[in-house]
Amino acid sequence: MATRVRSTFGFGEALIAVPLLALRLPVNTAAPLAVLVSTVIAGVVLVQDWRQVQVRSAIGLILSQLPGIPLGVLLLARGNQHVVKSILGILTIGFRFIR
Repeated sequence: MATRVRSTFGFGEALIAVPLLALRLPVNTAAPLAVLVSTVIAGVVLVQDWRQVQVRSAIGLILSQLPGIPLGVLLLARGNQHVVKSILGILTIGFRFIR
């Protein structure tokens, strides 16, 4: 389901995959698993479409997400699972109302 969202919109698979995986797995397992699957899919797409990559845009996107990576790793490693799942649920529900 998450891969279908990505193939349709170009992003968003983690928004679908992590909450669903977190129903059965701890968040500190679900999030890295979703990242692993996302990375593999992105690698396949990159190999297929490397000629269409807009390098300047890609660099901007990569640099803008770098500050959040350590924060996310810290939250997964040291955060309370109940609190992390609650925040994830609130954000997931909140995205439904953003237009």
